[in-house]
Parts: sequence; C-alpha cells; structure tokens
Amino acid sequence: MNRIMKLAGFIRWGCCFLCIALLAMSAEAQTKGITISVKNTPAKEVLEVLKRDYGYFFLYNEDEVKLDRNVSVSVKDAGIAEVMDKILWKGLDYKVRNRQVIITRTPVQTSRSADMRKEPRPERTITVSGVVTDGSGNQLIGVGVIEKGTKNGVVTDGNGKYEITLHDSGAVLVFTSLGYVSEERSPVKSQVVNVVLKEDFQMLDDVVVVGYGKQKKESITGAISTISKDDLVQTPQANLSNMLVGRMPGLIATQRSGAPGEDYSNLMIRGVGSFTGNASPLIMVDGVERSNFDGIDPNEIESLNILKDASATAVYGVRGANGVILVTTRQGELGAPKVSYSGSFALQQSTALPDYLNSEQYATLYNEAQKNDSVSDGTAYVPRFSEKDIELYRNHKDPIMHPDNDWIDSMLRRFSTRTQHNVNISGGIDRVKYFISGSFFDQTGIYKHTRIDSDHDVNPRATRYNFRSNLDFQVTRDLTARFQFATQISDVKSSGNGNSDIWKGMSWSNPLMSPGIVDGKIITIENAVGSQNPWKWLYNNGYRESRGNNINSAVNIDYDFSQLVTKGLSAKVKIAYDSYYSSVKRHGKVFTDYLARRGDNGELYIFPQSEESIWYNDAAGWGKDRKLYIEAGINYDRAFGSHHISALALYNQSKYWSPSLAYLVPNAYQGIVGRVTYEYASRYLFEFDMGYNGTENFAVGHRFGFFPAVSAGWILTEEDWLPDNEILTYMKIRASYGEVGNDKIGGARFLYLPTSYSESWEELYKYRFGVSYNPTESNAMIEGKMGNPDLTWERARKTNLGLDFNMFKGRLSIQSDVFYEYRDNILANRSTVPDIVGADL
Repeated sequence: MNRIMKLAGFIRWGCCFLCIALLAMSAEAQTKGITISVKNTPAKEVLEVLKRDYGYFFLYNEDEVKLDRNVSVSVKDAGIAEVMDKILWKGLDYKVRNRQVIITRTPVQTSRSADMRKEPRPERTITVSGVVTDGSGNQLIGVGVIEKGTKNGVVTDGNGKYEITLHDSGAVLVFTSLGYVSEERSPVKSQVVNVVLKEDFQMLDDVVVVGYGKQKKESITGAISTISKDDLVQTPQANLSNMLVGRMPGLIATQRSGAPGEDYSNLMIRGVGSFTGNASPLIMVDGVERSNFDGIDPNEIESLNILKDASATAVYGVRGANGVILVTTRQGELGAPKVSYSGSFALQQSTALPDYLNSEQYATLYNEAQKNDSVSDGTAYVPRFSEKDIELYRNHKDPIMHPDNDWIDSMLRRFSTRTQHNVNISGGIDRVKYFISGSFFDQTGIYKHTRIDSDHDVNPRATRYNFRSNLDFQVTRDLTARFQFATQISDVKSSGNGNSDIWKGMSWSNPLMSPGIVDGKIITIENAVGSQNPWKWLYNNGYRESRGNNINSAVNIDYDFSQLVTKGLSAKVKIAYDSYYSSVKRHGKVFTDYLARRGDNGELYIFPQSEESIWYNDAAGWGKDRKLYIEAGINYDRAFGSHHISALALYNQSKYWSPSLAYLVPNAYQGIVGRVTYEYASRYLFEFDMGYNGTENFAVGHRFGFFPAVSAGWILTEEDWLPDNEILTYMKIRASYGEVGNDKIGGARFLYLPTSYSESWEELYKYRFGVSYNPTESNAMIEGKMGNPDLTWERARKTNLGLDFNMFKGRLSIQSDVFYEYRDNILANRSTVPDIVGADL
C-alpha cells in the first residue's frame, strides 16, 4: 500500500508540473495564425478542420445557413476573420467571440422606395437575459443565442448565462449548441428567458468506436451493437456484466452465483462457438486487453460496443472468433469543472425459494413410507413417530426435542444490502481536459449471523474501491497526449469451502432433525432422523479472504501530419503497463457441538460433544502478474469530392508475466493490423480488414495466421429514386464475410510439446526384482502425454447479412442481422486410445 501511495504522489506532482508547462505553451499557441490550403472542398468540412486543428467552435442554424458549397482557401499565419471572409459567400455573415464563431444569414435590405411607402416606426429595444442548461440542470457554456434573421448574437458564459439586446419586441431567439437540439423562444412579456436544451442523440451517436479506431455510424458495414453511459447506469448492479443482461442483441449472459464478489455473469456473443475451448469474448478496455472488466464502475464508462461479425473482429485475428467487447472510458470536456455524485442503496432478495414440509407433515409421511415398506418386505410395521410425537410437532410445546425448523427461514435473511457511491469531476481549459473519478462499493451476504457467539461474521461480503484519472493534453496544434491511470482494490470474504454444501444442507435437512442454534449453542438431537446440522456446516466451514489490487496505466500519443506531409495523415503510439496482485487466505476453526437428550426423569440435558478449537490460518495462494502492451499505427482519412478513403496500418505486441504460467515463461503475442474503407457519394460503402498475428501457444510454423474480412454497405435513402419522407428516414443494407481465430483452446499451455516423464508410485507400474515372495520394488518412470506439433488455433468462417433503418425521424430504430458461422480445428481429446500407443493423447 505504501508503494501505491508513493506512486500516486509522483503522478500527482508530475501532473501539476505538466499542467503548468502546457498552460504556458497554450497561451503562446493562441497567438499563432491559421495555415490552411484546400481546394473545391465543402465549406462544412473546412470548418471541421478549423475546429479540429485550431479549437474553434462554429454555431449556426442549419435550417437557415446552408454550408453546402465548395470553397477554395489558401492562407498562411492568418487570423480567423481573414479565413472566414474567404470561406463564406454573399448572404452569410459571422461574429467572433473568443473561439466561438456565430454564422448567420445577412438580413435582406428593402428598397428605398419601399421604405418611403412605409410609415416610420420608432425602434424599440429590449434586453433579454437568462440561463441555458441541459436536461440534468448543468449550465451549458458557449451556447449560441441569436436573434433570428439577423447577425445579432451572443454566447453563454462560464456559468451558462447570457444577455442580449433585441431591436424588435417581437423578435425570436434561437439557441444552438453542438450536440443539442436547437430551441426557439419569443420573449413576449418576460425579459428573463431560461432555456433547457435537449441532447441531439442522433448527433451524439454519430461516431462509434471500432477495433483500433472510430467510424461514423452511417458508414459502418459490420455487425456492432452499442450501449451508452446513460443506458448503463439505469440498471444498478454489482458488476458490469450483469448490467448488460438483456440490453444488447446477440449477447448471452449466464449468472451462476449470487454470492458477493462471485455474482458476475459469463458472457458469450451469438452463442457457444466452441465446445472444448474458451467461448468468452475478447474484452478490450481503452484499446488494451484487460481482465478486470467486472470491477469497472459504470460511471467511468463513455460507451460499450460489441463487435459480432468477422468484418468487425478481423483486426483482432487469432483472438476474434468469440467476438469482442470494447469499453471506452470517459474523457474530460472543455468548460468549467463539473462535479457529479451518484449513489445507491439496494436491497437484494432471492427471486424464488422452495417451500418444504413442516415437522408434522414430515413425520406423518415418514410413518406412511415405513408402512408401505413393511408391506413390501413382509416385516412388522412399527411407526417411527408416535401420535404423541406428531402432536408435539404440531403444538410446538417441546421445541428442543420436537423442533419444527424451516432451515431456509432460520438461516437466511429476507434481504441483503448493496451500497454504491461515485464522485467524479470533469472539465477542461483551452488545451487541457481531465476526468477524475473515485467510487466505493459494498455488498453483504444473506446469511443470518447474530445467533452464535463467534469471533467472525460468517456472512460473505465484497468491498471494492475504484479510482480513475484520464488527462488529455493538446501539446501543440498537431500533437496530442493522453495519460490514463486506474486502480481497483477489492476485498472479498466468502465461505471457506464455498456455499454449495451449505445450500445442500438447507435443502436436504429435514425440519425435525435439530432445533438449530439455541442460546448460542449448535444443537444435535439424540437419535434424530438425520444427523447433520446445517448451521454446523456454515460455521465450521470458516471463511476465505481474497484481496486484489489492479493497476492499469497507459500513455497515448497522437500526431497529425496534415500540415507536414499530407492532409488526413496521422500517427499514434500507445504504451500500457498493467499490474495485478492477489492473495487468498483461509481462516477457520471447529465450533463446539452440543447434544440434546431427554432423561428417564423427563429432564432435558444438553452437553458438549466436542471441544472448540483455536483459529487456524492458511495461506491458500497469491499471484503477482504484470503485462506490457505496445502499439504503433498510421491513419489516413481524406475526402476527394464524392470519394472518401480511410486506411489503417498498425503493429502491436504484448507480454504477460505470471507465477502461474508454466515454467514461469512469459506469454507473448504479436500482430499486424490493416483496414481500408472506401465510401462513394455517401451511399456505397466498402471495407477490407485484416489481422496477421500469432501467439506462442503453438509450435513454430503454426503460430502466425492471416485473417481477412470484406464487407459492403448500401444506404438506400441516399438514392435519388427514393424520395425523402417522414416515415422512412434511413435505410442501409450490410453484408460481410471473413475468417477469424480462437487461441483459447483450453488444456495445458504447451500442448505441442510432450510432457516429461514422471515417477509413479502405483503398484501396477512398479519394477520387481528378486524372488516372487519377497521382491525388491522400485518405482517406475512413466511417459506423460504425447505432444501434437501440428496443433493450431480454431478457425471460424463467418457470413453476415444486416439491415438497418430508422423511421419517424429516428423515433423507431431497428437493426437486424442474419449470420452463419462454420468453425473447424476445434481441439478435442480422443475418447479411446489404443494401449499399444503407451501414452495419453
């Protein structure tokens, strides 16, 4: 823990110095001019370049301002006013406020003769002010407030406030902001107009995270499902996998336990693809394969995407056959700091529990069963329980020797508790953005634990602490750096030997075998039907403590070569280092068991049958794992008139160290990724993806493989022969085919190598020397399993056909897919091996 605190201190001071240096650089960068050269390019795309490279935001009403003309601009170290004069044409005007540029239509001037015919009207001004917020009540910064039909406009300040002077009492105010639906208001009577802007979800969902990059949603040709951060937090759960249940098509989740710390779900995409290997999908968190998926706080997540077909997963090659889950964590946003708190307190209970017989019913049916047995085997019928016994079970007057115990009700509480708290802060200035989050999670078990004097709480419990920090720096106009750090500290306490035996005891034990716990004593009845007390199983099981500490860190560097080499060219580098530490300890002791007996005189005697032992502690195991991941890639993205081309070439490798690995040899992975997309006229889409990668799980010559995929799409609603209408607003047909692999084949690590010879103590394999009645014996050396040097990955061939369409202006959205998968090279054990082989396969 001290090492972690020191590391956090270094990071904190390092970030402070880095922020100071970058703030100085950003102040200097603001004085530099704009250099841009474009020819016959849509004006809207030129504004996107200014936004991306120079940090300007452009506000305009799309219904009035149509930026669909092609323009040519060539300037060097120019100001924003000079650039805007070259971009805009007659009929459009603009106003610059800091880095906000408001574009409006130029008011139409009436002729002099027309003005002379009109009676003069005195100008009446009105000052309107207010606050602009979003649906959650957060003040919105930089919202454009424009007097409709004029160039008169302002933007909201750091507190979301505005003030504007109108020259017409009947004027209409237009409120516009990127990512929100525009609003129009008429300040007829009130001079204070507060506005709440609704999010434009169609615009917010325009970009989707894909393998090693991002794509526009409309240009995607693969099968991808997405869930946003707002949808995730709507269903509070103990872990992330349970939040996805029933929320995404094609995702299958199976929850096998409800115990704290063990109630996660096993996820599969489009069913079970392999009957011997691992069918779980590859999980990537911020572009790095990570195993602590369930421990991520949902408030830290920006989006979660599921890649299902070959065209979406081919870039992952040998690891993509089972599908891929992409988790993208949140980043800071420009503006004043926003502090958010999210908390929940939940009561959990079993969905259904069985009802069992009471003692009277059990005794009656037990006697009936005895009677039936006596008829079948011809013996005399002697009832086990007399009428007096059954009456005592009924009236509960002798609760010790004639108990009526409902084990489910006596051992379980009605509810268990779950508590979650999260606090995060996000914001940013000109060239620095930040997102910092901290959370706490606590979940208790459902056992009752106050009925015996013990030194420990037998109830399971899971506690988790999360911290995440994502910092983005615009170092220069072309250079961007991102630093990511996250940690999870968990402490899970569970039953020493698991919960299955305890639940079996509650289900199998009859209601009259024991009164359970009386006055802090575990009671067993003499000559009872059944001899085990489920409470004894619970307490004598002890408990197990599993503690873990996961640290994830990454540095991302992006450089835009648009000015140095050619427009649309960029490069990126990622270095990630993860550390995992875990320890498991088991604690336990034997508690005193008491026997209840009724004496001949009718007195009740309770005396101990065993002595209570002292606590013992077992170190069951520990692990200290490390992982290093490196990737470097080049991107190209450019439009030429009606043609749009993008390409990706990337190299990646990882190395994983763990004491649990065979012979302590690190596990290595290496690969090359490629992608080319082509789009024509925003309607015809083509894409080629490939992964050439390998793993050391297989023999030399079988480690690397080539995994290609092709896909195409057709946006029918962009065709001229399909007129615009209010019903069908978007329709796209998709098709893909490709090959992907699965290297999680199960079994031992180096299956292509034979296992070493081992010494056997079994009588069958011993050597015997000397006389038969007194031989000299020696243990034999036997051969292990034979290796298979031709072993390689599973291969999946996938075909997918999809149809996407939106209706009624996005109110109804449907995505449907039909897919076929054929998988071969599935590793399986031979059911029978001839004895002549002399070894297992």
